[in-house]
Amino acid sequence: MVQACSAADVELRRYYSPALHSTPAFSKYPALDQQHSDSLSGRMLCLPLYSDMQDSEMHEVVDCFLHHAG
Repeated sequence: MVQACSAADVELRRYYSPALHSTPAFSKYPALDQQHSDSLSGRMLCLPLYSDMQDSEMHEVVDCFLHHAG
């Protein structure tokens, strides 16, 4: 979906990828079962959002997202 929307000039990004617990900043903390965090980091997307976004741009993002959603 990310690549397909990118080809349509709609930039989606992975959100918290990699999962925060796997970054160097958190490496000193004890590792717990992070299966949910790992799962979410591979599936969460950040959609374009900004204060002066026009309705037409919002519809373009939503249409692209819905068209490519599995």
